[in-house]
Formats: sequence, structure tokens, C-alpha cells
Amino acid sequence: MTIHRYLLCALLLGAPLGACRGGGALNDDPYRQNAIEAALDSGPQVERADGADMSRYSRVLVAMPTVAADATQGDEVSDEQIEKLRADFASRMVEAFGKSSRSAAILDDGASRDGAVIVRTEIVRAVPNKPLRNIAPQTQLTRTGYGYASVRMVIEDGATGRALVTMTETQSTTRFGTAKLSEWGTVEKAFDSWAAEAVKLSQP
Repeated sequence: MTIHRYLLCALLLGAPLGACRGGGALNDDPYRQNAIEAALDSGPQVERADGADMSRYSRVLVAMPTVAADATQGDEVSDEQIEKLRADFASRMVEAFGKSSRSAAILDDGASRDGAVIVRTEIVRAVPNKPLRNIAPQTQLTRTGYGYASVRMVIEDGATGRALVTMTETQSTTRFGTAKLSEWGTVEKAFDSWAAEAVKLSQP
């Protein structure tokens, strides 16, 4: 990461460099995801395998998301909350596919995978908002109450496990919007966005 990116982040946010992560230490996330890229709204980073042809598949299977061990970046989050996030993300993906031309179901280890793509996701970061810090304008300038979320998504051939499409993205709390007013608002908003992206990436 070059120094001008750090300077640009501070300039955009009106905050010291260390505040770009919402008050925590500035360090890179896996898969080149971090708070600077979220602040700059770089959008999803997508890689497609040569010859990937989604028209070959008639079904979509959604694997239960995994969660990185350090996803919450030190925030106290219970195991029950983590499990709820996993189930919520999977449910939102199935629902998003249900509104498209291609339906989806949760992956069952005993189910046939022939003719299906499997959508696998890792929640790399799920840092909750601190709503009480997001009320006053002066606290928003330092982003100390802002959460953010990062994902790595792989759409693979169900029969062979070959990766067809890989997507990574970080989304951060924005100053204007209501997501900042609830603990998991930013993360849940990201889930909806990533579910829509999964539908888009798996279309023929």
C-alpha cells in the first residue's frame, strides 16, 4: 500500500490515518481487503476462470458461510451472534436467488452436486457498529463507531470443485444512511449486496 493511498484516506475522512479502520489499528485484511479500500469504495474485485460457462448449470447450492477467526477484530461478539450472522447471510443468498431466474438451496452434504454450482463464502471481517458513537457529527468524522465487513466468495463447479468465479469486497459504514444506527446494520447491508452479486455472477 503506497503512502499516497494513506494520505488520500485521511483526506477523504477528515481523520488521522489510524482512524481509517474505525478506531482500531491499521493492518491489512486477507485477500487484499482493508478499511482504506472500503473508504474509497473500490467495489467488488472479480476474477473469472478461463472457459467458465454458467449456462452449463441448472442449480445453485449455497454452502453455509465460514467466518475467519479474527473477523470481529477484537470486538466482543458471542458465538451465538457469529452463528446467527452465518445463517442470516446464507438465508439472504437463497432469498436473492429465489427472486431471480435461478433458484437456490442450502448445500446438503448428501445431495447430488451434478449440474450445480456451489457458492462458498468466507466472512473475512464482520466488525459491528457502535451506534451511540454514530449520532454526533464530530464522532463520525473520526469513524470510531463505524463497522465494516469483508467477504471472499467462490463460485465453483459442484461436481469437480473447480473455481469458476472468485469475488472479494470490503464495505464500510457510510456517514449518510441508517445502517450506522444499529450494531449489525453495515454487515447486514453488505450481506444483501453480496447476495445480489452472487446472483449476478452465477447467471448464464
